[in-house]
Amino acid sequence: SSLTDVFTELARQFEQRHPGLAVELHFAGSQQLRRQLEQGMSADVVALANERHLQALYQQGLVSEPWTLAYNHLVLVVPARNPAGIAGFPDLVQRHRLVLAAPGVPAGDYARQVLARLNREFGAAYSARVLANVVSEEVNVRNVVAKVALGEADAGIVYRTDVTPELSKRLRVLAVPPSADVRARYVAALTAVSAGRGPDSPAGRFAAFLRSPEARQIFAAYGFELPGEEDGDS
Repeated sequence: SSLTDVFTELARQFEQRHPGLAVELHFAGSQQLRRQLEQGMSADVVALANERHLQALYQQGLVSEPWTLAYNHLVLVVPARNPAGIAGFPDLVQRHRLVLAAPGVPAGDYARQVLARLNREFGAAYSARVLANVVSEEVNVRNVVAKVALGEADAGIVYRTDVTPELSKRLRVLAVPPSADVRARYVAALTAVSAGRGPDSPAGRFAAFLRSPEARQIFAAYGFELPGEEDGDS
C-alpha cells in the first residue's frame, strides 16, 4: 500500500510509452498480497515492502528471482496541531495514543525494530512501555497515516514517503534517531507464469520499465532511495 502513489504514476508513464497496453494495479499490505498469491490470485508482477514475503513466494516457485526496486525510511508523524505535545520518540512512553501497522505488515515490523533499537538509548524497558500505548494495529501503513491525520491518534510510525504533499499540511514529521534508523527494502519479481512468457511479453516489458532510468527518476521524485551498484540492481 505504501507504493500506491508511485506505482500509479509508473503505470501512467508506462501506458503512455506503450499504447494499447494497460496496467491494472492492486494495492494491499505485503502480507495480504503474499496470502492472495499463495491462494491463486492472478498477477504478472509483484512488488512488496519486505523481501521476506517475496522470498517465501520465490521458494514456493510462485515468482521469479526478486530484484531491489527502492528503499525507504521510517518517520514519526503527529497531527499538525500536535495536541499531545510530542516532540520526539522519548515522549512516546507517556500516555499517548500510538497507532502502528500490525505485526507481519512490513511497516509494523520495521516500526518495532526502530523501537527495539531505541532501548539502547532510552533504557531496556523503552519499547515495551511504548508498545503498551498502542491503541490500534492497522492492516496497512496507509491506515496509520489516515488515523493520525484525522486526529484519531496522537502519533504513528510510517514511511517517510507516506507523507505526501497533500498530507504534509495535516501532519508534523519527526525524524528517527540515526542510531535506530531502519532502511526498508522494496523488492519486485515477475510471477512464474509471466516470467515464462519472456521479456517481450507485456509483463516482461513492464518489469523492464520498473528497472529503467525513467522509473528510477519517478521513484526518486516520490522520495524513495534508489538502489546502487552495491545492491546489484542499479
